[in-house]
Amino acid sequence: MTTELIFGERIGRTASIRLTVSGVLFDSQGRILLIRRADNGWWALPGGGMEPGERVVEAVVRELEEEIGVHVRPVNLFGIYSDPNVIISYDNGARKYHVVSIGFLCEPMYGQLSPGPEVLEIAYFDPEQLPENTAQTHIERIRDAVAFGGSIFVR
Repeated sequence: MTTELIFGERIGRTASIRLTVSGVLFDSQGRILLIRRADNGWWALPGGGMEPGERVVEAVVRELEEEIGVHVRPVNLFGIYSDPNVIISYDNGARKYHVVSIGFLCEPMYGQLSPGPEVLEIAYFDPEQLPENTAQTHIERIRDAVAFGGSIFVR
């Protein structure tokens, strides 16, 4: 499966809407946990698509457990993202989505960091020194998670 981001003025009109969630975990040194995705090699926040019949908090718990092997507790909603000028394309354009993503600050509860099948590796990074191949759409979310002071970012 290939995954790419496609940018264009209001390109979201050409795609279906997909609701996704992201979870943010910080370590004791203030570094942020990222995964390197198996489908494109990008570093990104762990998360993914919400499934029918699921609450958004259930989706973030499930996605993080699947991707990083850790059961989390969502602590705060920090942002909602819906840029109409970018879509995500899977399978050489067979599936295209205008993504609406909800970001949660999470607390680890139990489990060991272990990459799931969609993840090549897991690492913590200084938010000011992200890898070059960090997913462009996640950089704003990372900055917002770091800056979160109680007011939810809506972008």
